[in-house]
Amino acid sequence: MAGVSHSTPASLWRAFFVLALAALPVRLPAGPPNFPTAPDLAQVGKLDAATARALLEKFRDSAIPGQYFLEFELHALPRRGEERVYRGQLWGSRNDEGAITRVQLTDAAGQAHRWLLQNGAKSAVWTLANDQPVPLAEAAVLAPLIPGVDVSAFDLLMPYLYWPLSGLP
Repeated sequence: MAGVSHSTPASLWRAFFVLALAALPVRLPAGPPNFPTAPDLAQVGKLDAATARALLEKFRDSAIPGQYFLEFELHALPRRGEERVYRGQLWGSRNDEGAITRVQLTDAAGQAHRWLLQNGAKSAVWTLANDQPVPLAEAAVLAPLIPGVDVSAFDLLMPYLYWPLSGLP
């Protein structure tokens, strides 16, 4: 029987379902989808100087209310070598100058390192040497707090939040 095609039952069923789907009416939603609206903080364009200053001042004054204490683990993941875990504690509060933070970090040898950080327009860092607070030298502010860990006192202070705003009233 030349010229007669024998289709498999599976092919016939596939064709039936394709035609049935094509015949179904498609209903599109009448309006836009119910996406959440943009928060009030969403903006387009640049802020004017007064609004920018007010927003920065509000951010500078924001903080965790009251005093707080945290215990943490700092995982140092070097590009080469084994992961190192440092355990630490952090105490925080605010004074008239800004945020004040005490940090204690224990290195791999088990030695505790302590710092006191005063954030604000007159930021400062002290370390504990022979149980006495010693101001951290300017050059040491950018150095790693513990060798092999790329966290410095500068990172913890975030002093750029308090740099003068050039061009704003």
